[in-house]
Amino acid sequence: MKLPFDRILVSLVSLVTIFGAFIFDWDETHIFNPNWPPHAKFHNGQTMSMGVCLGILSLWLLWRKKKISNFDFGLAVAIASLYWITQASAILYPGTDFFDPNTVNLPRSHALGLPIQVVLQIALYSFLGSAVAIRLISGKRTYAASESVQKSEK
Repeated sequence: MKLPFDRILVSLVSLVTIFGAFIFDWDETHIFNPNWPPHAKFHNGQTMSMGVCLGILSLWLLWRKKKISNFDFGLAVAIASLYWITQASAILYPGTDFFDPNTVNLPRSHALGLPIQVVLQIALYSFLGSAVAIRLISGKRTYAASESVQKSEK
């Protein structure tokens, strides 16, 4: 049996999207940070819940059928990338920073000399790009059920 590495890579991104915020934010740096006002925690909770929803939707699109259409695959990739695109753009808003002043020097805050968020984004974008490349190189031409019916009627 040939492993669907394209779907596995997107699934890894989806799983990180589901669980990552809980791993990194369910502590004193975010949701239990006494310096954060309740409304900031509200938005953190909203972001965490959005990651769960996006990750589950992407996994559902990837694994609901044995073979999926290229459209479903592309949609799953797009959905899996949304959380990380919005995280990458968050630094562009006025007054934002990667870290609060009291958490900037935590051991897990940087890797390879970069903020951990940037490292994670690069890795996950690489997984998604690799998944798309694998699918394109393999020449997979699977179609949705409605597309198959239309082809057989011609």
